[in-house]
Amino acid sequence: MPLKKQTVSRKHGPPSLFAVVLIDDTPVRRRISDRFCKIMRELTAAKAVLQKFHETDAPAFEDWANSTFSTISGELDRVADILDEKAGLLDDVLLEISSGVHSTPRKAYLAAVQRRKAQKVANSNGVGADQSSESSYHDPKAPLRAMFAEFVLRKFGLDVKLMSPRYL
Repeated sequence: MPLKKQTVSRKHGPPSLFAVVLIDDTPVRRRISDRFCKIMRELTAAKAVLQKFHETDAPAFEDWANSTFSTISGELDRVADILDEKAGLLDDVLLEISSGVHSTPRKAYLAAVQRRKAQKVANSNGVGADQSSESSYHDPKAPLRAMFAEFVLRKFGLDVKLMSPRYL
């Protein structure tokens, strides 16, 4: 049986793949516009609250905290300085112990205290003025170099300052 050729009806034209359907989108646009306006009002209110916080509340709190806790803050700074000094002394004692020169921690502590006193006296007399007590914090190897110099002087009787820099 032969197949019939399909014909397109001329009355309605060819079928369209992209048919356009018109709808009334006014209610949808109105709802979105109302929601947008509400969110913008909330955002403006939040910005005003944030600005008030930065301009008045935060400075007022800072003034209150400074007036209330100024004595405690000074005490905290003083205690922090003491802790830093004690931590430095502990580092010196540990370096003395690790050098193996001292047989007990007590002897290492006494040697570290004696070295610190000698450094303070030297700094106050202007001897070694280029090496202030703060400079040892900038050079973390300064205590190791001092221990090495002391070790070489005790064991070999040599002054490290007279040695060639390539051996240091």
